[in-house]
Amino acid sequence: MLVVLLTVLALTVSVGSAVWAAEHSLRRTRQQTEFGRYAPWIHASGRSAAPLNWAANSRLLRALCESIPSVAFVSDVTDVVYVNYLVDADRIAPLIPPGLDLQRIGESGDRAMLTFLTYHHGHLGPALLGRWRRLLPSPLQSNWRVYVHHSRTNVSGVYFLSTVIDRTPSPPA
Repeated sequence: MLVVLLTVLALTVSVGSAVWAAEHSLRRTRQQTEFGRYAPWIHASGRSAAPLNWAANSRLLRALCESIPSVAFVSDVTDVVYVNYLVDADRIAPLIPPGLDLQRIGESGDRAMLTFLTYHHGHLGPALLGRWRRLLPSPLQSNWRVYVHHSRTNVSGVYFLSTVIDRTPSPPA
């Protein structure tokens, strides 16, 4: 019995050390940013906030999940508000990560398009759930975006400055 306990303890310490080392190594190569993919994810307060924040901000979990095939999600979107603003390009350019160029518009290229999209998800969830998806929550979501260009690949696209939702499922109190 003592051998089993010591083996379990040794494996726990070994796996824990490997996870800790991988997490810290990935944090050096995938550094936190103020905006975008590596910006901190912050869950609202509550008992589940701390473990969810840890999991969502773990570089190791993100790296492991990148190899999982994507699942198609479906939502019955309603109450859509889509607003475009012309903004001073020099004020928004510092929010764009290195490697991307802000798409500038106007005769002198001094403007950029900032868009926010706000909508109500209707039972957002995996399509494979079928009609059971109606049991899932219907959060209000908003994302704020600008339009960018990658000069090396000559590809234009959207860079999300922020995405927020009004609530996440939480365990019963």
